[in-house]
Amino acid sequence: MPGDWRWGTIKTSVQFETGLYIVKTAETRAEIEQALRLRHEVFRVEMLNAPLPSGLDTDRFDPLCDHMIVQTRDTGRVVATYRLNPSAAGDYYARREFAMDAVLRLAGRKLEIGRACVARGHRRSAVFALLWRGMAAYLRQAKIRYVFGCSCVPARTSRELALLYQYFRARHFSPDILRVQPLPPGIVPAGLLNPAGGRPADDEVKRLIPPILQFYLRGGSWVCGEPYYDGEFNSYDFFTLLDVTAAAPAARRFLAGVRPAAEEKAGGA
Repeated sequence: MPGDWRWGTIKTSVQFETGLYIVKTAETRAEIEQALRLRHEVFRVEMLNAPLPSGLDTDRFDPLCDHMIVQTRDTGRVVATYRLNPSAAGDYYARREFAMDAVLRLAGRKLEIGRACVARGHRRSAVFALLWRGMAAYLRQAKIRYVFGCSCVPARTSRELALLYQYFRARHFSPDILRVQPLPPGIVPAGLLNPAGGRPADDEVKRLIPPILQFYLRGGSWVCGEPYYDGEFNSYDFFTLLDVTAAAPAARRFLAGVRPAAEEKAGGA
């Protein structure tokens, strides 16, 4: 762990239990270290095949954040995590990739989310639902109005990237006043965002969208402009923004604390 880690800086505390799992805001050094080790396993080992000597996936933003975790009740092992950054000073990871002044000017509390991952052997809908239920409880307690983050789409062919971008533009783009702009060196050439050939069916394009981004879009999140190319992960990051007060009806019920059907089954998952 970094030597200058600032402990005892939890911004909002959440905790509840189900049959097999505990969902909570990480409170101890050991819990946060487990979350960082899980992130390392998913992002550095599985995705990049480039493990780090420390065995931890961490950056300068982690001490500023709360870390939502899902633990097994029998062993206490962290099997899912979400990084939540409620920075009042506007110190966000997304500012490394996007000019986002339009979002920063919005009145109301903001939360940046990211680094969501689930351990192998636990990647089922019930566990994802628990992680999102924990985030929803956090939003309520912290009185968050806007939720945003960089939603990662693995690098595909230029045609698939263009199809995704045009689909988002037609179905999920934010109002002009809320657009962000990717920063160098991740600006994607305009020619890569215009597909050649006929337009495919929506179902074909939807199959290209990662599940977590599908969840955001179903909830009413906007895509706020062109993507940023992340060379380290060979992926494209789309900036997504949710106004909690304008979420889709099902998302509003979920954010209000109504338990999703998948989570109801978590006790026996």
